[in-house]
Amino acid sequence: MGLRFAWAFGVGCFFVACGGSEFDSAGTGGNTSSGGSGASGGSGAVAGSGGSGAVAGSGGSGAVAGSGGSSGSDAGGDASDGAAGDGAAGDAGTDASDAGPPPIVIVQAGPLAEGSGDTLALPLSTTPKAGNAIIVGVTCISDFGGDCVIPASGGVTDNQGNTYARVVQGEPIKSSAQGARAYVFIAENIGAPSGALTVKVNPDGTVPPNIQFIVGGAIEVSGLAAAPSVDAWGSSLVGGTTATSTTATTNLATTQANELAVGVLSIRSNSTFLNIAPAPGWATQQVNQNGADGHPPGHSMVTKIVSATGKISHAWAHDPPSRGAAAVIATFKGAAVN
Repeated sequence: MGLRFAWAFGVGCFFVACGGSEFDSAGTGGNTSSGGSGASGGSGAVAGSGGSGAVAGSGGSGAVAGSGGSSGSDAGGDASDGAAGDGAAGDAGTDASDAGPPPIVIVQAGPLAEGSGDTLALPLSTTPKAGNAIIVGVTCISDFGGDCVIPASGGVTDNQGNTYARVVQGEPIKSSAQGARAYVFIAENIGAPSGALTVKVNPDGTVPPNIQFIVGGAIEVSGLAAAPSVDAWGSSLVGGTTATSTTATTNLATTQANELAVGVLSIRSNSTFLNIAPAPGWATQQVNQNGADGHPPGHSMVTKIVSATGKISHAWAHDPPSRGAAAVIATFKGAAVN
């Protein structure tokens, strides 16, 4: 594909030259509605003059409790105190209506996928459910134009015809010949899959003649707001080779509580173990800690469900990189504040 850049959700970039290359060639409610006073004080379940309710008592408005007694006064005295108390059937309806929308849930996380080439397949282990969202976090490195750019349109697709939007594009970790970046994409309100769903990532450039490595994964999420659910995002770049942590912070505060935060870290390093660790309270969904020759850059995708508004940050701890580190973060609104 030709070189294309971010849409409205993209983030601007600047270049930092670090020199060198870490790779030389391409490697491998119930049944009732809300009720009133229930059965207490009305005439009983079987009879009762002037009582209400076939099963419960007076004032109940639920599916089980109705108004108006149906039989004689002799039995009414026995049942006049009611059997159901204060309208349990009606309360059930009220409880169901107060439950609110479903919470945000990470239904599944696909395995880490990595490889060299101009495309990479990111499988999900279980067929996702229609109406849910698929969020993709990837890191890529390329010598095509000295950078790795995943187009906003068509850069991420799947075999079920869903449309993916680029949420945030990270700052490039540059050297004399290559550049690496982190990305987050999302497909919202997906259609009903006809079988297993596989996501494909396709950066600009072709292998061969270019050298390209891609690493990342996908997650299925339920409980997000109607599209577009994206709320806030941000990116950061850590230059040099001595940093032992990288932080990404949203540019703006979130507009509501009940949001899903997603962060992606990218590290250019020759180390075979990068010792990447998330902050407490954040869950790692996929991680690649081997950045040596023949491998893609170090990568970590983390998530957290947040319940208060404000700017959202995440800091990864890691070993010092050989050429630098960068990270992105984005938040997605839940259907409502529970």
